[in-house]
Amino acid sequence: MIVLTPTDVLNLKKIASTEVVASLKGEAFTSQTHAVIDTVLNRLASGKWGDTVAEVGNSRWQFSGINSNLPTAYGSLEKMPARHIKAKVAREVDSWLAERAAGVESSVGNHLNYLNPSYSSAKSLKGWGWAVVQQAKKEGLVFGAGRAKHYHGTSADNEPWRPGEFLIALEGLAFNG
Repeated sequence: MIVLTPTDVLNLKKIASTEVVASLKGEAFTSQTHAVIDTVLNRLASGKWGDTVAEVGNSRWQFSGINSNLPTAYGSLEKMPARHIKAKVAREVDSWLAERAAGVESSVGNHLNYLNPSYSSAKSLKGWGWAVVQQAKKEGLVFGAGRAKHYHGTSADNEPWRPGEFLIALEGLAFNG
């Protein structure tokens, strides 16, 4: 079981605010938000990227708005001011985490990767990205609209890290299960 602390939830909102295209509407927005959160939770459950949401979010090259070579990247979750969290994203993160804690399954299964080929580097696309895009299309794990689509799957090198089933609990709330 993954027990999310208030700090973990804040960090999930920060990650989602840098990854989710907040201008998306309706199902395109909600499904993309759910998929980003579920991918982060899967990475946390896998143990490969760290033992906390902060460690997962701060992993080098994993979330371009947080920790990459982009000039707009914050450098770490700790350096991203809470005021930069998008209210629409924060509400959807809270809603989705409540659903997950109530037993709703992950929207991306146990997949560990995603990318948007419209904005990914040629190196990433050639190295692992196109395989994930094909996997996402085959499994119906494409979230967003237009050029704002995320393709979710698992790169070949991450296959051994795919987590088994796990439950989510929010710290301070009773767990019924």
